[in-house]
Amino acid sequence: MKPALGAVLALISALTGVDAVGGSFLIRSAHLRAGDTNFDFEALGTGSHDSHWRDNVSDLSLMETDAVVSKPLRIARGGIAIHRRRRTTHRGVPIHLVCGETSKVTSKSSKDDICPDECPFFAQDRTDKDFCTFTCVQEPQCAQKYPNTPIGDADLGVCRSCVVDGCQECDHSVTEDRCKTCQAGYVLNDGTCHFKYAGDWIYVVAGILAALGLCVLIWIFDMVMRSACNADVLEHSLEVREQQKLRMKKDETGSRPLFPLSTNLLRTQVAGPGMMLHFNFQVAVIIWAVFVAFVWICLATFIDDALWVLGTRRFGTARENCILVAWG
Repeated sequence: MKPALGAVLALISALTGVDAVGGSFLIRSAHLRAGDTNFDFEALGTGSHDSHWRDNVSDLSLMETDAVVSKPLRIARGGIAIHRRRRTTHRGVPIHLVCGETSKVTSKSSKDDICPDECPFFAQDRTDKDFCTFTCVQEPQCAQKYPNTPIGDADLGVCRSCVVDGCQECDHSVTEDRCKTCQAGYVLNDGTCHFKYAGDWIYVVAGILAALGLCVLIWIFDMVMRSACNADVLEHSLEVREQQKLRMKKDETGSRPLFPLSTNLLRTQVAGPGMMLHFNFQVAVIIWAVFVAFVWICLATFIDDALWVLGTRRFGTARENCILVAWG
């Protein structure tokens, strides 16, 4: 801003002969166009060069208007008064919505739209007979459009109902998160719902379970640390366990080696025909899944590319849900 303002003042000094930097002059809502940049500026004061400067202003085609100041002026350094400008974009998206004007969202509506600062909340308009219509309102007007959403959420930019765990019916007479009726198993306390059966007994039960778990861990540790006092029985048990393993048929040497990991369970009976049929079924499921994925890719490529993003679009608020449903 400062370099652009300095360039404007230097240009005025060169064309009018007025010391625009050190002098005192008056401009009311003048517009000077330099290339593609618009400069809006106002300077306050009076000086000896005022009449000389006004004569040269007409030669420079500076349009002088009696602008209506809708907001207070902000005085910047150097005595320059600049209008406060309302936010016109959000995330690079222009703010085109008007306060109090009801509009219906479609599949082409942007979920990144926001309401103006004067009415920052989207309210679902339930006063008309149409559906998915929204209006930009202030928080006191939220309940007028839809009595069940009296709260203006600054983070979401929408009018919503209360958010209270275990709440069945919200208290719509206030603009805060307060519950009127709680669900079964909860009790109402100062607008919030608390679990009805909560109490010190929960900590007692948790302590008993923790003690039992500790006893089991101590018993397992004791069994691991014990020395083998019946080695013959242990050796016999390991031998029986080894015989229970699935093995191949006897080879030339008479031994029965274990099945290798590369065994084809689709064609080789390892544990009977049931096991072989089970793995054939698993392969059939995999083939079917690959076929469905291939057909989906073909449909998304040649029919409708929206299938690539189906199920990934943002949702949550009433307006976002309406846009999503309209999109399909």
